Amino acid sequence: MSWFSIRRFTLDDIEFAFQITSKENWGYSKKDFASMLDEGLGSHFVAEESEGRRGIGMISTYDYGGKLGWIGNVVVLEEFRQRGVASALVKHGVKNLRTDGIKTIRLYSYLQAELLYRRLGFIREGVLGVFSARFGGRRSQAGSKVSSSKSNLMTVDQVNLERLFHLDETCFGADRKKMLKSVIQDKNATSFVEAQGTSRDKILGYVIASKGETDCNIGPMVCDPKREDIAEELIEATMDHFNAEKFSMVTALENVTSTKILRKLGYEKTIEVLRMRKGRNLYNGRPKWIFAVGGLERG
Repeated sequence: MSWFSIRRFTLDDIEFAFQITSKENWGYSKKDFASMLDEGLGSHFVAEESEGRRGIGMISTYDYGGKLGWIGNVVVLEEFRQRGVASALVKHGVKNLRTDGIKTIRLYSYLQAELLYRRLGFIREGVLGVFSARFGGRRSQAGSKVSSSKSNLMTVDQVNLERLFHLDETCFGADRKKMLKSVIQDKNATSFVEAQGTSRDKILGYVIASKGETDCNIGPMVCDPKREDIAEELIEATMDHFNAEKFSMVTALENVTSTKILRKLGYEKTIEVLRMRKGRNLYNGRPKWIFAVGGLERG
């Protein structure tokens, strides 16, 4: 590894991170990377040439409650691939999480990268689909179910956030409160919650979605798998809220309720990704309750 080294990501690396991820069409803005640093979301590292100090790759790691670790944003400039940079970055990320006492580490992998992660000790846990729908900025309501109960959905500022965070931790398997707060507070995001009970304190599902210039990404989303009606209302409420040209949502293919709803609403599966794990399976949560992931880069 003498020809390159790995160091902490700094404000000076934002332009590099934006450029390298733009080539992969990941949809990051420079502001996104600045926010990661400002809010202390995750630990981020850059691989750079020893001569010339040119950035050639990067990786992000996330520590959820000191229990579950997540690896994302693994990318290397095309001209430097197949030279051990990605492997070194992942090993560095794993070491960083292990130093913090993390025993279970997960990530989402594109199919072509599975062999890399298998060589580094990761095993396949499941398959997810990236589903997308295009409506040209104006979604047609034809064929969609408009439920009268949709008006009962609330926004996150109308519910007890601690109860929402508790539900998410139970379903996800670890505490990702800090990440959720960041997403909820984003001015380009919206959220809807279904809660029942006398004081509406029993949360049955929630969804958070963020919109870029033209596209809207739906997720994370958690919902009672027995309440297909609520899951559909949460997704439709998000789509009704945003005037987006394209909507995307990543869901586990084993979640037949989620995939059924998405196809009904006009979504098509574009690619598949793998959920992989290294270490003991200590924090599995309730996978059937997870309808949409919070992002391929952070779980």
